[in-house]
Amino acid sequence: MNRIGRQAVALAIAWSLCVLSCVTTSGPGNPNTDPGPDSSIPTPAQHPDGGSIVPGMPADPIPLPGPPVLTDEAAAAELRERWGIEIVGIRPTAAGTMLDFRYRVIDPDKALPLLDRTKKATLVIESSGEELAVPIPPKVGPMRQTVRYEEATAGRIYFIFFANPGRRVTAGEKVSVVIGDFRVEHLIVQ
Repeated sequence: MNRIGRQAVALAIAWSLCVLSCVTTSGPGNPNTDPGPDSSIPTPAQHPDGGSIVPGMPADPIPLPGPPVLTDEAAAAELRERWGIEIVGIRPTAAGTMLDFRYRVIDPDKALPLLDRTKKATLVIESSGEELAVPIPPKVGPMRQTVRYEEATAGRIYFIFFANPGRRVTAGEKVSVVIGDFRVEHLIVQ
């Protein structure tokens, strides 16, 4: 048997063992995975007609660890009133090499300037004044959500990834996000 044939056989055996271990260690009836009726595992969210909204998802969102991202209620109210958004969170991602900024659109018309692809988005580290940009991979384009033809969706959560070279920003630090005329300060990284 040649080298490629041996590799294919070894890969097939490894895959079979993986599938076999998954089948024997999960599923109903297994005392290690079947918690039974007295379980503390949350039930899936229910649709009004009785079906699950998203199978396997809990009814209430799980709270995120760490401090709230925006502690000033007046600033949060101004964001809702002037820009039609609320901040969901900002946290390190991709092993800390990027920062994931998320916001929920409440009023699509007011939030359109944030979703405009022509507006530059930057993140300012408040302790040093250093600006971090949105990465622009050649085949993907800017790593942020924008809308075309002015069609933002109310209730939808949008994201912007900011580069964090050298892991300069860590949890607990304060940052500002600037998108055109929009500016929100004193966001605490979660």
